[in-house]
Amino acid sequence: MYETKLSSGQIALWYALMEINNKCAWIEWFTAANQTLETLSGLSRAGINKNRNVLKQLGLIDFKSNGKKATSYKVCVLYTSNSIQDSTQQSIQQGVQGSIQDSTQQSSTLIKHKQNKKETKQKQDQTTTADAYWLQFVNVAESTFILKNIEMWVEDFNGNDDIVIHGIETMLANNVRSYKYLETILKNWESKGFKVREDVITFEEQRKKQKEPKTITGRKETLPEWAKDDYKEAEEKPMSEEEQAAFMARLNKLGNGD
Repeated sequence: MYETKLSSGQIALWYALMEINNKCAWIEWFTAANQTLETLSGLSRAGINKNRNVLKQLGLIDFKSNGKKATSYKVCVLYTSNSIQDSTQQSIQQGVQGSIQDSTQQSSTLIKHKQNKKETKQKQDQTTTADAYWLQFVNVAESTFILKNIEMWVEDFNGNDDIVIHGIETMLANNVRSYKYLETILKNWESKGFKVREDVITFEEQRKKQKEPKTITGRKETLPEWAKDDYKEAEEKPMSEEEQAAFMARLNKLGNGD
């Protein structure tokens, strides 16, 4: 039996890999995305990176990077060939693995062809990788641990370095040089379903338009003539003799009470 004491994080990751391997009919090597492992184990990306290295050193698992694709894992056998579990696993692997590999190989060939075309286009569009960008503009002496986490983020964004690089640019624009800050940005984008840099740019442009002040067109009031700057009072004309006589007659009439 295996007697080395494991931490809770290592146990959670091992069980998560076992669950995925079970769904894959116990094939020797299987792929697992970081986001799936986070959901099943409750660990962060940094926690997955740390604990899987420990599990590999202890001989419990093995894994190998596939570049920008999901990492391949292998759960190592802990029991003897005479045990019931071993015979059960071997029978399942021999009986099911062949049919699964035959069916998946055909589909994976088509998927691989599409991925190769996609990766070729990405390489044409990109001039650098996210980890190289971090070394160039953030910290030239960054630890391998941080660089590996950045690679895992690229893997989670379907191999798109551009969106991770945009996250680094956003971080630097806010005068911050912290991986934790970058991780917060990328988690926010991931939760919104962003996959490429263009998704983020479109979202930022829409948010900018929403924040722009709207022009209010009010009613234009018309000033009276006397309130205008160029207003001139009309000149008064003196009354004629006839007008004066008529005016005096009206006053006398009013004074007599007629």
